[in-house]
Amino acid sequence: MAIKLTKLAKKKLIKLLGGGEYKTVLFSVAGGGCNGLKYQLQPTKDPIEKLDEEISLTADTTLRICGKSLFYLLGTEIDWNDDFMGQSFSFNNPNTASTCGCGSTFAPNIAFHESPSYKNKPKSKNSNI
Repeated sequence: MAIKLTKLAKKKLIKLLGGGEYKTVLFSVAGGGCNGLKYQLQPTKDPIEKLDEEISLTADTTLRICGKSLFYLLGTEIDWNDDFMGQSFSFNNPNTASTCGCGSTFAPNIAFHESPSYKNKPKSKNSNI
């Protein structure tokens, strides 16, 4: 399985979707935050895309992992925390180089600049790269 859910996280996702108009939560990453990428969990009615993966929560509710984000999310465990600091989802991602204090943003542990395709890319005459 690409993503792991703790029992508490699964229970909370089911509760958030329960009885509402949404039956699917999309798990993805987007650019932003203090570390470059931020986790997103959002309800969706959009149709599944070609590379997306789905995890059944109940017979009629689903956690969908964005296919474009999957590379950054492989092996991530989603948990639910409820303590004196508040309530929130937390993410234990083995693919991070660093995370912020709030835990919702991260820098990937992926050296894009070392990939062969990047190294072999011809430089523009006007480029400083």
